[in-house]
Amino acid sequence: MMLSCLWLGDVFTEPSLESIIIAVCFSSTAVGCAAVSYTQLHIVAGMDLAVDSFCINFFREMDLEQALNEWNTVQATLRQVSTKLSRSMLALGASCGASLILLAEYTFFHTDSSIFVDQLQPGVQMAFFLGWLFPPVLLFLYSMMRAAGVTEKASRVAPLVNSWHFGEQEEDVPSWMDL
Repeated sequence: MMLSCLWLGDVFTEPSLESIIIAVCFSSTAVGCAAVSYTQLHIVAGMDLAVDSFCINFFREMDLEQALNEWNTVQATLRQVSTKLSRSMLALGASCGASLILLAEYTFFHTDSSIFVDQLQPGVQMAFFLGWLFPPVLLFLYSMMRAAGVTEKASRVAPLVNSWHFGEQEEDVPSWMDL
């Protein structure tokens, strides 16, 4: 969608070498941004699957010793992956924020700018501009929402496991997840 909006904006105007170079640079950047976003989404989906798999295996086996080892592994994996993923999410979020600041700057301070070509109606120009700006922002927000979902799910695993009782357990003894 964002590539088609940019290319349609160039089709309705007189294409120049400068606009073609800008469109090619933007297209390659947009493909790279989408690739990073989808990679982040797949990694987050894998983290979500790891937490779900732990819960299903724990419920199926009901073995506390095995669950302790598995939960330590899952926690370490989640910690490492989130540490590595946070840098790329920061970079993607910063680029989306910079794009929104650029939109605000062009909207309020440069109404006669070259980004708003005189041959198109101002509403159509703004629609094309928003059409190539908002998809990366929406991809970033969706990947952040999914990552927050994994965090929320992982924070509920310990209380869920602590709520299960297997046989007779003393009330004063802390469960293995409290340690």
